[in-house]
Amino acid sequence: MQSEREPKAYSYTRFSTPEQAKGDSSTRQALAAQQWAEARGVELDAELTFRDEGVTAYDGSNVERGALGAFLKAVYCGDVPKGSWLLVESLDRISRQKPWKTAQLMGAIAEAGVVVVDLSDGGREYSGDTLSEDPALLLMMVKRGPRLTIDDGGPVHARKRRERAEICPRVSGTSKSAGGVGQRSTAL
Repeated sequence: MQSEREPKAYSYTRFSTPEQAKGDSSTRQALAAQQWAEARGVELDAELTFRDEGVTAYDGSNVERGALGAFLKAVYCGDVPKGSWLLVESLDRISRQKPWKTAQLMGAIAEAGVVVVDLSDGGREYSGDTLSEDPALLLMMVKRGPRLTIDDGGPVHARKRRERAEICPRVSGTSKSAGGVGQRSTAL
């Protein structure tokens, strides 16, 4: 009879652009996970590491083709024990998709018995129990995010929104008047 394995912490790091590889994004995220695990006396698994470098979460590529998808497979295959923790710098590392898609993904992780820890929010834990006890927590979780804004296209960087406004002002909701001042457009 196989004995139940002890839960562990697993670090998931992600950044979207190759330029970010030149900075400290990967190191910063890994260090935050290590500090959380040490402070709680939890083993941070060193064999299974999950890193998406230069992979976007905006369209779900990190789940479909990336390391987050590999983590989910490891959970479902039993390589990650139930009760384990998935440590992320912030929830936007997991998803930048529309709130309902993010909620589905977080629900699937929690239902599989893994606790998501948001290191940027004081180590707030999202588990099946916490999400069941307080369903509003899920809504707040997918709507919050200091780096995100919500517009007609879902979560986007403010820079991308500005670029889109310059390229296609009617779609972004702004247009230039004769005086060059941005006006809200009502026509599509």
